[in-house]
Amino acid sequence: MYNEDVIELYDIVPLGTPVKIIGEVFTGRILRVGVEPGPDVFSVKTILMELGYYDGELDGIYDEATRDAVIQFQNDFNIVADGVVGVATYNELQLGQDQFLEDREP
Repeated sequence: MYNEDVIELYDIVPLGTPVKIIGEVFTGRILRVGVEPGPDVFSVKTILMELGYYDGELDGIYDEATRDAVIQFQNDFNIVADGVVGVATYNELQLGQDQFLEDREP
């Protein structure tokens, strides 16, 4: 499928429709307590705050409060609730943020 195909289908396929992507798509870090601070942690905390799971300080530090918010999110979205942000959690966070912001852009 080419980009123009995706753009054509985007408005007719409901948001949240499962899509199988073949190849290497995950390029982020696995986040857990003790990981080096970074902008990816800040982004995760921001999304968790937008969705009502986190109310602490927005910074790049993955601490116990962040882990607890991630576990609550994972439980609500039927993801293994280990407090680690990996592929499945990243995907659900992004989908949750898109729905929260009503973002339908490809």
